[in-house]
Amino acid sequence: MTAPSGSAALCAKHKLPATYYCGEECMKAHWPQHRKWHEQQRKSHDERAAGTLMESDRLLTKRAQLAAERTGDELDKHGAAAMALGVKGDYHATVKAWRKAIEMSLDETALWGNLAVVLGRSERHVEASQAYLEAMNLYEDGTEDWAQAAASAFDVLSHPDCHDAPKPEWWNDEALKQLSARVIAAAASHEGGGGALTMRARVLCGAAGIVADNGWNAGPRKAADLKEAAMLFRRAARLPTR
Repeated sequence: MTAPSGSAALCAKHKLPATYYCGEECMKAHWPQHRKWHEQQRKSHDERAAGTLMESDRLLTKRAQLAAERTGDELDKHGAAAMALGVKGDYHATVKAWRKAIEMSLDETALWGNLAVVLGRSERHVEASQAYLEAMNLYEDGTEDWAQAAASAFDVLSHPDCHDAPKPEWWNDEALKQLSARVIAAAASHEGGGGALTMRARVLCGAAGIVADNGWNAGPRKAADLKEAAMLFRRAARLPTR
């Protein structure tokens, strides 16, 4: 798969990395979300530099610390300590702290999601993908949390850094069509359903992610699949970013 000339031209015009699409219709449908994502990244960078996001993290950490004091639970205390390390920007120590928390309580599914987020922030994408997969396996199948973990795992596995990373058994065309349909049914109506919409759209048009050779050997697509993908990209683009 190659990038349509229009996609490359638009990205170059706005000084953004090129993204690969199955065709012009999907590219045009997804462009608002694609551009919004880059704008969000720039905004997040500026906000973090200005301390806005850091202040939000501090507030969440304070709440977690107060909750830990009320419950007296050791796992709660450890989680609050891990969040405090994240506020300091010490992602290496934060990752170690969340792994320690997981050792303390292997059935606490949310801990794997917390670990995955920190690994993603520190650009350890391969490890992040495995953490999301673990969370997906632990969440109850068909729930919103399960769907969001699945969509996140798919998204991270599509990253260039994960080209040689171990792939789950569903990393093939037919299985992804089935999985993405279940994911969108579970999460598309949720506030965070944008990931599910985008996952389904990318599967329908056979686009793995930023690079063309990180896919699952997607077969030919019908016109109806491409039209549905374009519609889903549009729906995802209209959702508020978080």
